[in-house]
Amino acid sequence: MCTSFVLYAGQTYIGMNFDISARPIKFTLPNADQLLVQQKDGEHFYPAFGLNRQGVFMNLQMVAPHPAGMYRRGKHYVHIMKVFADVLSGALAPDTIESRLAGKTIVNVPNHSVHSLVAGPQRAACVIEPGRGIVRLAAASDVLALTNFSLGDVVGSDAKAVTGESAGRYQTCCRLVMEYQPHFSVDCGFAVLAATMQTAGDFPTQLSMVAVPEHEQAYFTIGQDVRKRYRFSFADQMIQTEAGFAQPQSRKLDRKGVLLAELQHWQ
Repeated sequence: MCTSFVLYAGQTYIGMNFDISARPIKFTLPNADQLLVQQKDGEHFYPAFGLNRQGVFMNLQMVAPHPAGMYRRGKHYVHIMKVFADVLSGALAPDTIESRLAGKTIVNVPNHSVHSLVAGPQRAACVIEPGRGIVRLAAASDVLALTNFSLGDVVGSDAKAVTGESAGRYQTCCRLVMEYQPHFSVDCGFAVLAATMQTAGDFPTQLSMVAVPEHEQAYFTIGQDVRKRYRFSFADQMIQTEAGFAQPQSRKLDRKGVLLAELQHWQ
């Protein structure tokens, strides 16, 4: 499932609740400029979301499939994972996605249906919906939020009028971000994520993250334990304790990565 948002309020705040069934999840640093969160499905790890040192974020959230977005190959089609790789590598900037992919249809990979929040500094934000199109941050808005229904279906609608699957999380996210906006902070970001966490069902929240691109940092909590907060910094490529721990701990992040289960053992 998942809930994510971006807010432009003096500086950029990007929030993400990663909601998925219990499984191995890890942080990896494929290079000095990319932080990835990967989840294990079968024998392999696959990307769930990521952030680069330039402050650009992209995720992959479940959504009902659209026939035009189903997997296919051909010169007129681009797979969402290709877009993900290009955005995180810096080869594709958020504000050039439409122009660079003009004439192409973005499609899903086999047996999956996702849509993606893409967000970077300077109000460069959009939602990519394979087969449906691209929704841009409205000129009059500072907030773009995403849960698990097609955002393109409700463009221009008030959040209170949205109905259907995950509408409640979407409404709560939008309402709280706007309430906190005049004094928004990392703490406010986690308050929004705490209010939209899933604590039961098939897709409980496994990881929550608030990134501040201008600081080249991301903060996160694991599971529903909001007392313990970790921090990752591109400056030193370290994950370290931020709050709620008896003693400071840190670990250098690398290509191999570190499992959330290992970080949960920090006291």
